[in-house]
Amino acid sequence: MWRAKFMLGHSEERKQVARTIGSNTDPVLRQDVRLRLRDLRQALNNEGPRTIGDRTVASLAREWLVGKPQASPGSTREYERIVKVHISPPPFGRLKVAAVSHRDCEALVAAWRKDLSESSAVKCGSVLRQVFKFGCKRGFIVINPVTEVKLPKEAPRVVSKATVSHVEALLAAADPVLQVAIALAFLTGARRSELAALGWFDVNCGRGTIIITSACLRARDNPHGWKSVYTKTSKHRLVAIGDCEWLQLWWNRQRIYAGDTFSGSGFLLSDDGGITPITPSQLADRFSTIAKRAGLEHLSLKSLPHESVSAPHASDIRVTATTAQAAAITRCIYALMLK
Repeated sequence: MWRAKFMLGHSEERKQVARTIGSNTDPVLRQDVRLRLRDLRQALNNEGPRTIGDRTVASLAREWLVGKPQASPGSTREYERIVKVHISPPPFGRLKVAAVSHRDCEALVAAWRKDLSESSAVKCGSVLRQVFKFGCKRGFIVINPVTEVKLPKEAPRVVSKATVSHVEALLAAADPVLQVAIALAFLTGARRSELAALGWFDVNCGRGTIIITSACLRARDNPHGWKSVYTKTSKHRLVAIGDCEWLQLWWNRQRIYAGDTFSGSGFLLSDDGGITPITPSQLADRFSTIAKRAGLEHLSLKSLPHESVSAPHASDIRVTATTAQAAAITRCIYALMLK
């Protein structure tokens, strides 16, 4: 016994219309029925009463860009680039929306698999599905032809975990600024942008805590070259790191380096005494250099929190390093700061 459910589009009330069929037939006949139903769905698009106008795929994609939910500026620019470069160009972009079949979409996706990277093909497939879904909701077509297409899927990423011994080797090979960044990344689980935005006002040495309130990103349109933004989840986090004497040593180093210009309210990670922060990309580049020097090329700055913290929950509450891990890293960084 087999049973299949087929989505036939949307009714006048914008509700999905589905049909379910089943039989005791053999797999060959079942596949034949599926193909016949797929052709029937294409015929509904070509001859259905809800087909409106002579819209092409390119024009439908442009309408989707205007009517889609609000996204971040970076995502919007990426959507516009995908539509302009990968969907709108002929011959696919000149096809009438009602005449597009699943075979046309399969041919386009096959070209993406061949010419683009895996991640780019996944993004293009997602945009293509949303464009035709938008056409169904607006009533331009009855059936979404992309539903019959197997879109690219990105393979799950394998994150290399950093152990305490790895962190100690990285600290020994790093410069003072990067030593502080590595220790804080391991102890707090903060993102690179959040580490770059940490200031001395965020540290409470008496209680041994750090509050993470913002993130620092590179900004070409800003005269300073960076800008302060909300964290990824727009929420503050209070993290306990224990003994902060090594941070007091780092404060003294920055005060001696900056001299009279040091106010004690600047950035923790800075090459000029707290005046200018180190951007996340600069942190990543410098970390890559010392990781190669330590023989740990497989690690990145993102790898450090994965051993000491759990995956972030919806509320962005993270479990900090265990007492033994924190004590080991604190002893190591304290000894390096005394040199």
